[in-house]
Amino acid sequence: MKENVRRTKERNNVITKKNTKVMVTSSVLMALGLVLHIIMPSAGIKPDFLLACMFIAITISENKRQVLGITIASGILTAMTTNFPAGQLPSMIDKFLSGFLFLALFNFIKAHNKENIIYVGIISAISTFVSGICFLTSVYILGRIVGIADVLSIFSNGIYAMVTLIVLPTSIANGFFAGLLYKVSRLKRR
Repeated sequence: MKENVRRTKERNNVITKKNTKVMVTSSVLMALGLVLHIIMPSAGIKPDFLLACMFIAITISENKRQVLGITIASGILTAMTTNFPAGQLPSMIDKFLSGFLFLALFNFIKAHNKENIIYVGIISAISTFVSGICFLTSVYILGRIVGIADVLSIFSNGIYAMVTLIVLPTSIANGFFAGLLYKVSRLKRR
């Protein structure tokens, strides 16, 4: 009986240490992403490299609860630093959706033994593209419903211009950045 209690305590200590390591590493990644998000120049909308850091934090997470925490933290951090009119709520929506999309895609490539820098870069680019579309769509809908003049003037040239000029290049950049971060995170674990 005492042996079972001792084993249970040891197992719980190992789990606690792993969870703490994931939380600390995720926090460092979120801080890096936040700094990059803040210093990135803005032309009304700016690339969101916090997404790439969020994706790498998801690759080291142990469960969906940790992923939920990571996506909520990323959404709040981005909402606090966005310069886009009415971009706070859309920032939280797009982080949640793109985070769980990335998790699903990552689990898929992991199940097929394709977990490498190239595939992580590709699914990061896809998830960033979806994030950008979600963000722009949410902002546009919110701007139309509430009648925010700044939002409506930004979309006067259409959403396609924003997708082409901002979302697509950011997706490609995030794919490369996330791939590099993933490679570094894998080296650190060895």
